[in-house]
Amino acid sequence: MNKVIVILLLIVFTGRVSAQNCEDIGLRPAYPPIKMGGVTACFLYVKTNKLEKNQLSIDPDGLILYSISESQKPKLIYEFPYAGTKGEIQDAFIASVDGGPDRRLFVIHRIETPSSWESTSDIYDVIAIKFEKNILTLDKQISRFFDMGGDLIDSSGNVIYRYPYKNKASIKTALNSSLFNAANSASRLEGVIRENTFLYEGDHAPAIQDRSKIYLTKGDLVVLKDSVAGWCKVSHAAKVKTVEMWAQCQAIAFQR
Repeated sequence: MNKVIVILLLIVFTGRVSAQNCEDIGLRPAYPPIKMGGVTACFLYVKTNKLEKNQLSIDPDGLILYSISESQKPKLIYEFPYAGTKGEIQDAFIASVDGGPDRRLFVIHRIETPSSWESTSDIYDVIAIKFEKNILTLDKQISRFFDMGGDLIDSSGNVIYRYPYKNKASIKTALNSSLFNAANSASRLEGVIRENTFLYEGDHAPAIQDRSKIYLTKGDLVVLKDSVAGWCKVSHAAKVKTVEMWAQCQAIAFQR
């Protein structure tokens, strides 16, 4: 009798730990689950906070990504950016990153732009997930390449930046580009400026609101140093000194 009880308890405990389905985690689904390498990616809503005193409405739910498999307990993989506005998983798909068997799960997350932000479009966040050691993990390098952003305009109403990775087609195009291959492998890539374009300061990302007075002219040669969210950090050997600053990638024709 005692052995039967022990076996039943083990079955119950194991079921709770391993989680056979996304529903077992106990959170509201936000997008259909996707299997990759025998592991399931679960997209779930999570409560941000409860209704507080004098608060007229509850803040929208946040979004998280869990990894589940038969052999391991559910693991939180990623918490999508939250700005107090409604968000959704716009798309999620598996694609090759090198034209071969090396694949990633790409997730496009969209949030409504808060009224205090300067963006004129919704904000998009693109991440890449890899299958590793029987669990899904965030690919930080590829995720940084796509990063997040929204369209911006200047005081005159002119578009000064468009976030380029808003849908599946644009991401797949990027994955097959020389820009992505060079940024993902740290290999040398040269390019030519298509049109006169201003440069921006910044170490790991451009200071978009602080455009410099320095610009490159059509035909100038550059070498890629980094790329984030449609921005390219390039090096240009000017007459006096070498300039290393950020420009929009769309203004550069990179070699194949």
